[in-house]
Amino acid sequence: MQTINGIYLQGKELEEFKERAIKSSKFEELLEAINDLLGDDDLTKEQLLIEYGYKGDIELEKDYVVSASQIVLGNESKTARIVYRELKELDVPESFKLQGQVLTPDKVDSRHLLGISFTSEGELEIDSIHTDYPDTELPDITEPLPDDPNYVPQDTENYAEPKEKKGVAITKAWWTSNGCLPGGYQHCGGNCGYGLKHGGKKPINYTDSCCVLHDRCYGSKTKNCKCDSMLIKCVRNEITWATFAIRLYFGPKGC
Repeated sequence: MQTINGIYLQGKELEEFKERAIKSSKFEELLEAINDLLGDDDLTKEQLLIEYGYKGDIELEKDYVVSASQIVLGNESKTARIVYRELKELDVPESFKLQGQVLTPDKVDSRHLLGISFTSEGELEIDSIHTDYPDTELPDITEPLPDDPNYVPQDTENYAEPKEKKGVAITKAWWTSNGCLPGGYQHCGGNCGYGLKHGGKKPINYTDSCCVLHDRCYGSKTKNCKCDSMLIKCVRNEITWATFAIRLYFGPKGC
């Protein structure tokens, strides 16, 4: 897996992306579930703030490129968050096109961190991520991604199987298979993690912790494909850009 150049969205393009997210088929259902969990029926689409919007390219295999976009929306108190994802001229699997995270009150000094997603059949699912979450705001998902004003999306024909490709993508790589994913990751990436050439420090977020488990699984007698399935389950409620790349790369593999 190789992630390629990209840019943070601004202005009209960002607002239009937000409108597409809000008009997506499952958005109302997701927002209703969030309101039920928050016990707050006043959170409306209009009140959702943009955390960020980003578009970039991911090379899943050599010369096999997809152009992707994601936007993250949240409430002012930072207790609810929604991510919406797109692939240029291609459909994103329903199971991770639209996701949510919610902090629900429990005790004075603790909350439940929940993840909301949809199955491949479009059924809503709610998972417990952390049952004794200590903070009053959702986890920080900041990832310092490349912000190139000259970025141009790659030709999506390269997303076809290699034997069907009509051309070869010219990529501007900012990560290779020998190194950690950009954004400060210490365990996600090739040759990246404890005892390896790159990274190896404390995981920077939950996505990075999932990569720790993935590395340990690869070092066991478990089949690699089973480890890949475990990684996909581990990051299924994550909203980071790295998660988008991980799910695109490992999701279709299977055993």
